[in-house]
Amino acid sequence: MANINVNLLKNKRVLSEKDYQREKNILRQSVVGLIVIVVLIVALSVVNLMTTHKLAGVEQSLTKVTKEIQGYADASAQQIYLSSRLKLISGFLVNRSIIRDSLQRIFSMNIAGVHVSGVTFENNDILGVQYEADSSQAIQDLLKYYQDDEEYFIQATSRGITRTENGSYQLRLALSLPK
Repeated sequence: MANINVNLLKNKRVLSEKDYQREKNILRQSVVGLIVIVVLIVALSVVNLMTTHKLAGVEQSLTKVTKEIQGYADASAQQIYLSSRLKLISGFLVNRSIIRDSLQRIFSMNIAGVHVSGVTFENNDILGVQYEADSSQAIQDLLKYYQDDEEYFIQATSRGITRTENGSYQLRLALSLPK
């Protein structure tokens, strides 16, 4: 039988040593480049993971601080409310103290023949007082007392003097309370 040899490598070119080294160098650079890219991707993933973890911690801290600030804002609003209520209460107590002192001053006045027959509150600043006196001299002494007394009541205004059936005198005064 006859031996037939077929050259299957006929179309394949033969590499020279120089071409072989160049292709080997290109392959080595490609492998090194691929390894560098993989290392960079892993490094960026690690940095991304660490940054995400730190960001989660910052978000938790921010949420905590926001809740604390909201608590402080609520406490501040409550403090403002309580402060206004305390001012209102202290203003009320000061007014009550002024009224109490005024009534004490009116009822402790000691003029012979004069006594208080009625007291009314005309408004928050004016106290209406009705005096009854035995004589016109006692009325004059009472009027002189309020003309000379400028240290407590701001103003004393006469609302009229009348004489009763039994001969006594009635004097109505409007006294402006101090501030």
